[in-house]
Amino acid sequence: MTWLTFRIQRTPGFRFNLIDLILIAVVIALTVGWRAAYPVQHLYLLPLYVGASFFLFCNVFRIGNDWKRPGT
Repeated sequence: MTWLTFRIQRTPGFRFNLIDLILIAVVIALTVGWRAAYPVQHLYLLPLYVGASFFLFCNVFRIGNDWKRPGT
């Protein structure tokens, strides 16, 4: 795990930084706020689902890009 705040990680692998932590906190706050505002609806899990999917595919399942140009 690499803790990056102001640098970009170009290598594959798990990444976690301050912006990710803030995003997780905002998503949880939206989910709790939506549940409090609309207790009958079951759509309150939507922000949690979208946020978790974004986090997984942007930070956990990071794949390296090792393309080689033809002729180089």
